[in-house]
Amino acid sequence: MSGPNLHNTLFRPPIIQIVRARGSHSTRPSDLESIQDLTGRYLIILAEYVAEYAANAYPYDPEDGGWRMKDGPGE
Repeated sequence: MSGPNLHNTLFRPPIIQIVRARGSHSTRPSDLESIQDLTGRYLIILAEYVAEYAANAYPYDPEDGGWRMKDGPGE
């Protein structure tokens, strides 16, 4: 399977369960695919922000020999 098809396949069961838990037992396939696309985009954006935050919070210092963790907000 290619990347996008694999993601859609993995997102489908949890999204169907969420939709059913909300009381809708007859969702159109096009609506379900739209929710899958939105979920995938949200997770990609979330992962990008987490990676950016991690890179800023724990800078790479070659003189120290690698990643350096800060002691706290005051440093």
